Amino acid sequence: MKRIYFALCLLVVSTLSIAQTIPNGSFEDWNNTQGFPEPDNWATFNIFSLFSGAPYGVTQETPGAAGSSYARLTVQADADGLPTPAFAFSGVFNALAGTGALGFPVNALPSFLSGQYRSNVNGDDFAVIGCFFTRWNAGLGVSDTLALSGLEITQSQNGWLNFDIPIIPMMTGTPDSCTIVLVAGGGAFPEVGNYLDVDDLHFTGGTASVDSYEVASFRAWPNPMSEMLLIDLTMMDNTNEVALYDMQGRLMEQWQLTATQESIDVSHLPAGSYILHVTNNRGRWTQPLLKR
Repeated sequence: MKRIYFALCLLVVSTLSIAQTIPNGSFEDWNNTQGFPEPDNWATFNIFSLFSGAPYGVTQETPGAAGSSYARLTVQADADGLPTPAFAFSGVFNALAGTGALGFPVNALPSFLSGQYRSNVNGDDFAVIGCFFTRWNAGLGVSDTLALSGLEITQSQNGWLNFDIPIIPMMTGTPDSCTIVLVAGGGAFPEVGNYLDVDDLHFTGGTASVDSYEVASFRAWPNPMSEMLLIDLTMMDNTNEVALYDMQGRLMEQWQLTATQESIDVSHLPAGSYILHVTNNRGRWTQPLLKR
């Protein structure tokens, strides 16, 4: 059921325009206008607690990592004792009536979705912080996904942890909307009591229209990599910032490289998936990499 909710909500992304900040990204402002708590400019499934009698899945807690409050998403037990995941989506949307729209207006693409989180994750479960940059396609009557970003949290984190999740372009065009998605209990077997705390959501890095996105003239191999990673930047600018991030959004390695071919030792990195970023004064490019 949670996957159906998730898919339905992504279909109603708002297509307004012109804004570049995350509304109520620090979760300072909340309301109870419909009989249940909800952060301003965010949509939750808290309304269903009015009928099930289960505790609210998304609550305002204090003190915040930045400011006075933060949002906690908790896996709760429904009337039958089954675990119920918690969701929060940026936007103004009534999940029961199906009115309103998700997302908020943007007109450019930032480099990272940043913020702070804490978590309690047990069992075969995970939490998610992600976002989608979209543009309305009038010809097809759907929203095209221009870029996305995601952080999958599989372990408990007791203290507030800063994160910077790379935003990865998928296709050309200028976005008109961004939807941020927060999930506690995203695994196949969520556990009651698992939670995700989120605060201080904001965009970082330079913004640029995706219309100016050009094909990168660099190569990185082998992929999968094992002991060494070769990066050929001979066709790039003379100054390039090269950074390697894991799928948790953590910066693992960073180098300042010129227009040369470099051999980089990656033997110390744990096996898994990574995102390579190459940035210079002409733009930013990404390439997924696998470490075995």
